[in-house]
Amino acid sequence: MINGPGMLASNVAMGAATLCVALKTRNSNLRQLASSSGFTALLGITEPALYGVMLKFRRVLIAAMIGGGCAGMYAGLSGLVRYAFVSPGLAALPAFIGENPLNIVHALVTCAIAMVVTFTLTWFIGFEDIPQESDDASAAPSPAASAHAAGDTAILSPLRGQVVALSEVNDDVFSGGLLGQGVAIRPQEGCLKAPFNGTVMMFLPSCHAVGLQSESGLELLIHIGIDTVNLNGQHFSSSLKLGDEVKAGDELIRFDIAAIERAGYDLITPVIVVNGDKQHPLWTTGAPQVDYGDALMAQAAEEVRG
Repeated sequence: MINGPGMLASNVAMGAATLCVALKTRNSNLRQLASSSGFTALLGITEPALYGVMLKFRRVLIAAMIGGGCAGMYAGLSGLVRYAFVSPGLAALPAFIGENPLNIVHALVTCAIAMVVTFTLTWFIGFEDIPQESDDASAAPSPAASAHAAGDTAILSPLRGQVVALSEVNDDVFSGGLLGQGVAIRPQEGCLKAPFNGTVMMFLPSCHAVGLQSESGLELLIHIGIDTVNLNGQHFSSSLKLGDEVKAGDELIRFDIAAIERAGYDLITPVIVVNGDKQHPLWTTGAPQVDYGDALMAQAAEEVRG
């Protein structure tokens, strides 16, 4: 089964690309995010690296895809096998020790190819660094959705549920604002709807998260639950595809709240603007409860300086 070896190549490549960003950037906040998410990606947890770094820097994502592809090709040609079901990463290398004594050697070579190719490509292809003064993490939202003006990008509520401050989410990547600013919703109905007219820019087979781009260019990440990637799509369903055009109110994802909670997962759902900046303030609702289509957030169209 190539799923384990292929994921090993992919995860290590994503970690190498993100750590390269940490070394090259002059932005201290980006360096902090890339360093922590890069190490976790090497260990097999790639969501912070993907959402926090790679979706912002497409050339970095391309470098990771090429490096992971080269390493995955070697893994396939060498017949690399995973002997235990674990999330592939450097910490899971013992899972590649088994009957064939060369299998672990092939696993190490796979990791080496992923790291060297990806790091080299990322270093030389480069990326457009984020100036320190316009870093996303500094764009603290203002709790007054009603204050936004005509022309601002309105973000409607994609869920029915309780509004929770992002700082209260039990995940440091979200609560610390490392991926961007926004709010969280504790859903009361298992249906996620489009918050604006736009395009699907990121969608994973696990159906637990979606990245959308509005017609004005705003990029929004909606992540249903904490660590729900581990469900591998169980209790989630969707017909979405990358590149799909969506209209505000369109159904995006269905999920079984009771089943997911029985499995031990917190369904609090961060809704995050991943390409915000402090020149375009983000307003958020002060309402404790929202329904589908209610005003949730708005990003200012006009720059605010000073």
